[in-house]
Amino acid sequence: MRSPWLGVVALALGATLLFGFRLDRRSLENQDTIRNPDIAAEMLRSGDWLVPRSCDVVYTERPPVQIWAVAGLGKLFGGIPPGTARLPSMGAGVLFVLMTAGLGAVLGSWRTGLAAGAILATMSDVWVYARTARGEMMFSMLTLGAVLALVRGGRLGRAAATLCMAAAILEKGPLGVGLPLVALAAWAWTAGRGKAHPWRDAALATAVSIAGVAFTYYLPLYRHARPGEFREILETFFLKENLERVRSGWDHRPKAWWYYGESLLTNTLPWSLLLIPAVAAGWPRRWRGGPVEAFLLLWTAGGLLAFSCSAGKEARYLLPVSPSVAILSRSRSG
Repeated sequence: MRSPWLGVVALALGATLLFGFRLDRRSLENQDTIRNPDIAAEMLRSGDWLVPRSCDVVYTERPPVQIWAVAGLGKLFGGIPPGTARLPSMGAGVLFVLMTAGLGAVLGSWRTGLAAGAILATMSDVWVYARTARGEMMFSMLTLGAVLALVRGGRLGRAAATLCMAAAILEKGPLGVGLPLVALAAWAWTAGRGKAHPWRDAALATAVSIAGVAFTYYLPLYRHARPGEFREILETFFLKENLERVRSGWDHRPKAWWYYGESLLTNTLPWSLLLIPAVAAGWPRRWRGGPVEAFLLLWTAGGLLAFSCSAGKEARYLLPVSPSVAILSRSRSG
């Protein structure tokens, strides 16, 4: 493909139409995280953008990246109706599709990348979460941005990976660095062999992103929060929402160990039907002859394994690994 830009523009417009069609026609409901627009509206009323609160009570379950995005658009447009509340997810969804195309181009060609982006845009779960006022799509886009930047490498790649990881930490916490490192491990072991210093780049991006979040958000939060609020945020988010959820799955019904395998196939329909022959065609042969496909299979398997180790299981957690399925599906469809 001589010039990919026409295809990139077409893909962006198609994803925008697909995710944005009648985005404001549904009222906010349980499928949305209704508290995000409520907290964003309170930020606008109070002028306090540092400590998220609902009904003047500190919100401790998530860092505020998605809420900041909703509040910023609310300030720009003069309110937070349903369409505005969902707009950050829609924008993140379009970037998610374009980044998948970019990763496919890095791993193969722009023809592969654009086809993979179109495949991703039409996956059932991607379409759903690009149209809801939740943080899953924002987080998935940020972790994919970190993976793409680390695979590209170089000084600009390290800088982009650092920014994406920092924002992902502020959206979901430690998973913001954990998931990109799972993908990078698969890359370094397969298609990235012989590349210059992939682990050095990853270690530097991880260290700088964690330090940046600590000094630019949590330190000002400590100084600004009311007495007891900072400790409550740390205990609820890091201990309960992360460690306790992994250990005991405190707010989830128990699910079988193979739950994520089933969820991956259903969440990425109809294209996951092409993933089955990718594995059945013969893993050992593909391991020797196709390092890119080996990377994608290991990335997918690593994500499944990482999430399966957690007692708390939800199908939406798999959204960040859907780009690997999209690119694999493109390779199997020719």
